[in-house]
Amino acid sequence: MTALQSANVLFQGLSMRAAIGVAIIIIGLGSLAKSQSLQEQEMCAKQTPNALQYWKEKNRDQQSNDYWFQNHYNTRLKKCFVNIRYNKSTFSAAVLIDVYEYRTYAVYFEMNTQKSNFRCDLMPSSLEKRSCSSKKEFDAFVSKYMEE
Repeated sequence: MTALQSANVLFQGLSMRAAIGVAIIIIGLGSLAKSQSLQEQEMCAKQTPNALQYWKEKNRDQQSNDYWFQNHYNTRLKKCFVNIRYNKSTFSAAVLIDVYEYRTYAVYFEMNTQKSNFRCDLMPSSLEKRSCSSKKEFDAFVSKYMEE
Protein backbone atom coordinates (compact mmCIF):
# COMPACT_ATOMS: atom_id res chain seq x y z
CA MET A 1 0.00 0.00 0.00
CA THR A 2 1.44 3.36 -0.97
CA ALA A 3 1.54 6.35 1.33
CA LEU A 4 -1.20 7.98 -0.72
CA GLN A 5 -3.45 4.95 -0.34
CA SER A 6 -2.79 4.84 3.42
CA ALA A 7 -3.62 8.53 3.77
CA ASN A 8 -6.78 8.02 1.74
CA VAL A 9 -7.90 5.13 4.00
CA LEU A 10 -7.14 7.19 7.13
CA PHE A 11 -9.02 10.19 5.73
CA GLN A 12 -12.01 8.04 4.84
CA GLY A 13 -12.00 6.57 8.36
CA LEU A 14 -11.91 10.00 9.92
CA SER A 15 -14.67 11.21 7.63
CA MET A 16 -16.84 8.26 8.59
CA ARG A 17 -16.17 8.88 12.30
CA ALA A 18 -16.87 12.59 11.85
CA ALA A 19 -20.09 11.79 9.98
CA ILE A 20 -21.16 9.41 12.75
CA GLY A 21 -20.28 12.03 15.38
CA VAL A 22 -22.31 14.68 13.58
CA ALA A 23 -25.25 12.28 13.24
CA ILE A 24 -25.13 11.50 16.96
CA ILE A 25 -25.07 15.21 17.81
CA ILE A 26 -28.02 15.90 15.49
CA ILE A 27 -30.03 13.02 16.94
CA GLY A 28 -29.18 14.20 20.45
CA LEU A 29 -30.27 17.75 19.69
CA GLY A 30 -33.49 16.45 18.15
CA SER A 31 -34.19 14.45 21.30
CA LEU A 32 -33.39 17.48 23.45
CA ALA A 33 -35.77 19.61 21.37
CA LYS A 34 -38.52 17.00 21.72
CA SER A 35 -37.86 16.80 25.44
CA GLN A 36 -38.01 20.58 25.79
CA SER A 37 -41.16 20.68 23.69
CA LEU A 38 -42.80 18.05 25.91
CA GLN A 39 -41.81 19.99 29.02
CA GLU A 40 -43.17 23.19 27.51
CA GLN A 41 -46.41 21.42 26.56
CA GLU A 42 -46.74 20.12 30.13
CA MET A 43 -46.17 23.62 31.55
CA CYS A 44 -48.72 24.96 29.07
CA ALA A 45 -51.29 22.40 30.22
CA LYS A 46 -50.62 23.20 33.89
CA GLN A 47 -51.04 26.96 33.31
CA THR A 48 -54.26 26.63 31.26
CA PRO A 49 -56.62 26.43 34.30
CA ASN A 50 -55.28 29.81 35.48
CA ALA A 51 -56.00 31.33 32.07
CA LEU A 52 -59.50 29.84 32.10
CA GLN A 53 -60.11 31.32 35.55
CA TYR A 54 -58.87 34.70 34.32
CA TRP A 55 -61.22 34.47 31.32
CA LYS A 56 -64.19 33.50 33.50
CA GLU A 57 -63.52 36.39 35.93
CA LYS A 58 -63.20 38.82 33.05
CA ASN A 59 -66.46 37.52 31.55
CA ARG A 60 -68.63 37.19 34.63
CA ASP A 61 -71.77 36.70 32.53
CA GLN A 62 -70.28 33.41 31.31
CA GLN A 63 -70.02 31.64 34.67
CA SER A 64 -71.55 28.35 33.64
CA ASN A 65 -69.40 25.47 32.49
CA ASP A 66 -70.83 25.48 28.96
CA TYR A 67 -67.44 25.99 27.38
CA TRP A 68 -64.95 23.84 25.56
CA PHE A 69 -61.26 24.61 25.41
CA GLN A 70 -58.06 23.37 23.84
CA ASN A 71 -54.56 24.42 24.77
CA HIS A 72 -51.49 24.22 22.58
CA TYR A 73 -47.83 25.11 22.90
CA ASN A 74 -46.72 26.75 19.65
CA THR A 75 -43.06 25.80 19.20
CA ARG A 76 -42.39 28.41 16.50
CA LEU A 77 -43.71 31.31 18.61
CA LYS A 78 -42.64 29.73 21.92
CA LYS A 79 -46.03 30.60 23.38
CA CYS A 80 -48.88 28.70 24.96
CA PHE A 81 -52.40 29.41 23.71
CA VAL A 82 -55.86 28.39 24.79
CA ASN A 83 -58.79 28.41 22.39
CA ILE A 84 -62.03 28.75 24.35
CA ARG A 85 -65.43 28.09 22.74
CA TYR A 86 -68.60 29.05 24.56
CA ASN A 87 -72.20 28.26 23.63
CA LYS A 88 -75.44 29.44 25.16
CA SER A 89 -78.94 29.27 23.76
CA THR A 90 -78.77 32.90 22.59
CA PHE A 91 -75.16 33.27 21.47
CA SER A 92 -71.86 31.57 20.66
CA ALA A 93 -68.43 32.96 21.43
CA ALA A 94 -64.81 32.01 20.90
CA VAL A 95 -61.57 33.52 22.08
CA LEU A 96 -57.87 32.80 21.64
CA ILE A 97 -55.60 33.95 24.47
CA ASP A 98 -51.96 33.59 25.46
CA VAL A 99 -51.97 31.40 28.56
CA TYR A 100 -49.05 33.19 30.27
CA GLU A 101 -49.63 36.81 29.29
CA TYR A 102 -53.46 36.61 29.18
CA ARG A 103 -53.30 38.62 25.97
CA THR A 104 -56.26 38.17 23.63
CA TYR A 105 -55.39 37.32 20.04
CA ALA A 106 -58.87 36.77 18.60
CA VAL A 107 -62.53 37.16 19.62
CA TYR A 108 -65.66 35.93 17.89
CA PHE A 109 -69.20 36.58 19.11
CA GLU A 110 -72.40 35.63 17.27
CA MET A 111 -76.07 35.88 18.19
CA ASN A 112 -77.61 32.48 17.49
CA THR A 113 -80.92 33.99 16.43
CA GLN A 114 -79.34 36.33 13.86
CA LYS A 115 -76.33 34.82 12.09
CA SER A 116 -75.59 38.15 10.44
CA ASN A 117 -75.17 39.79 13.87
CA PHE A 118 -71.61 38.97 14.89
CA ARG A 119 -68.38 40.57 16.04
CA CYS A 120 -64.97 39.30 15.04
CA ASP A 121 -61.64 40.87 16.02
CA LEU A 122 -58.18 39.56 15.18
CA MET A 123 -55.18 40.92 17.06
CA PRO A 124 -51.93 39.37 15.79
CA SER A 125 -49.92 41.94 17.75
CA SER A 126 -50.65 44.28 20.62
CA LEU A 127 -50.50 47.18 18.14
CA GLU A 128 -52.66 45.66 15.43
CA LYS A 129 -56.39 44.96 15.51
CA ARG A 130 -58.59 44.18 12.55
CA SER A 131 -62.09 42.91 12.00
CA CYS A 132 -62.81 39.68 10.25
CA SER A 133 -65.82 38.95 8.10
CA SER A 134 -66.74 35.37 9.00
CA LYS A 135 -66.38 32.46 11.41
CA LYS A 136 -64.32 30.72 8.74
CA GLU A 137 -61.82 33.62 8.72
CA PHE A 138 -61.68 33.54 12.54
CA ASP A 139 -61.03 29.77 12.55
CA ALA A 140 -58.29 30.11 9.92
CA PHE A 141 -56.56 32.79 12.01
CA VAL A 142 -56.79 30.69 15.19
CA SER A 143 -55.51 27.56 13.46
CA LYS A 144 -52.21 29.31 12.68
CA TYR A 145 -51.58 29.56 16.43
CA MET A 146 -52.97 26.16 17.40
CA GLU A 147 -51.30 23.91 14.85
CA GLU A 148 -47.54 24.60 14.98
